[in-house]
This record gives sequence, structure tokens and C-alpha cells, in this order.
Amino acid sequence: MAMRRQGPCAFAVGLAQVPASRWATRASVYRALVRAQAMIDSDLGRRLTLAEISREVGLSPFHLQRVFRQTFGETPSQYRSRRRLETAQRLLATTEMPVSEVCAASGFSSLGSFSGGFKARYGLTPSEFREKGSRGGGSRR
Repeated sequence: MAMRRQGPCAFAVGLAQVPASRWATRASVYRALVRAQAMIDSDLGRRLTLAEISREVGLSPFHLQRVFRQTFGETPSQYRSRRRLETAQRLLATTEMPVSEVCAASGFSSLGSFSGGFKARYGLTPSEFREKGSRGGGSRR
């Protein structure tokens, strides 16, 4: 699995957010968190469990959940949902794929949960977003 490459500034900023007293511990935990993000990003449609992710990155599920939230401001599940919605938003804005195909391509198994989540995040249904975007006035938070 490939890790996302980060510049030294991004690494330092992220590293500063990790709760640990020793620099080496912070660096190790931060690398594990970045691997967890990459693992989630690699297959947004697969519902990875916290146990699977934690086993892969070498942290306990509780510790992974806690330090992920402290470092990135969201849980691994929230991160996955946000990334799926961002993927859907990009597909709606840049392709002519039907909304049902965007739903599937973004990793959602239900059109209802996709539409509800999209509207909660962006204030518009996927169809409304696409229509407004085609007129040049899409609303994006």
C-alpha cells in the first residue's frame, strides 16, 4: 500500500498534533495514522473495520480511534464518509455519469444514504448540485 507523500511542513504540522511525549513515539504514531488514511483512501467502497485498520497499522483499535480524532479532528469513519462525499462531488462536477453511478463509484451502497449524506454536507441533493454546477453556481462548503 502506497503512503501519501507529504512535504516536511505538512508532516511537522501533523506530527505536532499527535499526543505523545517523545518525538520518536509521535513520529511512529503519525506514520501509522497516515497509513490508516491511505488504507481507507485505497478502497472507499470497502467497509474496513477499525480492527482491520488497527491491525494493519500496529495500533490498538481504541488508541487508533483516539489519536486519529485528536490528530485529524475526525474519526476514521467520519474521514471515510467525508472522502466518499468529496469523490462524489468531484464526479458530479466533472462527469456526466448518472447519479446512481456516482453513488456506486463513490462507495455508497444505497442511493438514499448517498443523497441524504450529500445534502447534509453540501446543502443540496446530488441532482440539485449538478444542476447548479452546470449553471455555474454550485454551492460547496
